[in-house]
Amino acid sequence: FITIFSNPFNPEHFPDLIFGWRPLDGSIQDSLQFQNVSIKASVSQYYIRTNQSNACESMDSIFIDVVDLGVDFSPADTVVCANEPVQVMVDPTDLSEIEWSPAEGISCTDCPNPIITVDETTTFTMEAMKEECCPVSISVTVNVIYPPIPIEPLITCPGQPIQIMVDSDGYSNPSWSGPQVGDLSCTDCFEPFALVNTTTFFQLTAFDEDGCESRGVAEVDVFPPPSQLEIEASPGEEIPIGTVGVFELISFPTVPADDIVWFYNGQEVESGSRTANINILEEGTNNVITAEMLDENGCPRTVSITISGVEPIFEVPNVFTPGGQHQVNQFFRPIVTNAELFDGSFVSDFKVWNRWGQLVYNNDNNEEGWNGRQGSSMAPPDVYVYVIEITLPNGRTRSLKGDVTLLR
Repeated sequence: FITIFSNPFNPEHFPDLIFGWRPLDGSIQDSLQFQNVSIKASVSQYYIRTNQSNACESMDSIFIDVVDLGVDFSPADTVVCANEPVQVMVDPTDLSEIEWSPAEGISCTDCPNPIITVDETTTFTMEAMKEECCPVSISVTVNVIYPPIPIEPLITCPGQPIQIMVDSDGYSNPSWSGPQVGDLSCTDCFEPFALVNTTTFFQLTAFDEDGCESRGVAEVDVFPPPSQLEIEASPGEEIPIGTVGVFELISFPTVPADDIVWFYNGQEVESGSRTANINILEEGTNNVITAEMLDENGCPRTVSITISGVEPIFEVPNVFTPGGQHQVNQFFRPIVTNAELFDGSFVSDFKVWNRWGQLVYNNDNNEEGWNGRQGSSMAPPDVYVYVIEITLPNGRTRSLKGDVTLLR
């Protein structure tokens, strides 16, 4: 916008003076009868004012030179391969204070004809002054393309290797990358083997016959696990040692029975059946039951359950009264407090000595225990020493040692 001013006049001398302006192209922003006007300059041209005072008329004019802000340059936009140089040509006529941005990827930032080399699409902007008065700006977009390398997606079983197939005809210098690139058998070959447990993407970079960097993505999916896969234990997850637990594989979709193998603590015990009868032998949580199988996609699957082996709990009385009136405490023997879970007393050796070291009981009837007799006679009231050897169902042994008081 420009305002045109002229010298003031004395209205007393020119009481009838009126003004008129042209051209009538809409560039004059005020009333055409004003002495001074503002204009919106868009082209170079004369602005003419007529001055009419009755029969007298004069004319004034001024030429407004409008600078053309256009800048001739090429190319405006272009499509190239990664790191392919692009020469920008700008007509430097009447340009000064040239400044290109961004600075990265361009050969110079203050010259009219830089060379641009980038590996991703980037827009560069030049700002300058034209005819040392008007700021001008142009933009050049370098569109970087990576011609695609077609690679078909794959699907495999988790943890099973599968070869990525690439139509590599005409390509060279392959290089694989990605967060899981360590899962590939090689990174500088076209068709590596991938070993993955989840869906994984690998990016291949290679160069075509024109030296243009090309890219492809290999998607390696894995078959999902069965929606249900578990082992049910009977009579429960706490089973007395030395007893048989029944284990059933529950799966959906159903797993073929012929493909099921059962393991107990890493040792194969049964195969070809949905249920397994396994004798629990280990105390505590040392019983791991595992089923290995092939699912409907032929993928190996594994499911485990940990069983707690319940062991017998022994208590040994410290006094007994053989021949007592109430017929209780008639025999001395170890008591299994959870005997309802087991069969047998587990006593493999049972000896009792008197204070002089004489053996008074030696495995005579371990199920019943010592009846308080020494040979054919009743042993006298006294304190006796015992050693009881216990053999558990898994073959492990324990010794119960102590003293017991015989009362009569």
